[in-house]
Amino acid sequence: MAGSAKAALTKLPTDGADTLLMLMGSAMVLLMTPGLAFFYGGFTRAK
Repeated sequence: MAGSAKAALTKLPTDGADTLLMLMGSAMVLLMTPGLAFFYGGFTRAK
């Protein structure tokens, strides 16, 4: 059991391009969320 725990703690190599892709994707989702709220808010009818 100790061997499997030690194997789980080994560091995996990270690539700068992978990190950049994840950060860009996260930023796009964060920017998309308010835009989607405005989009669906435009479907409501003003009385």
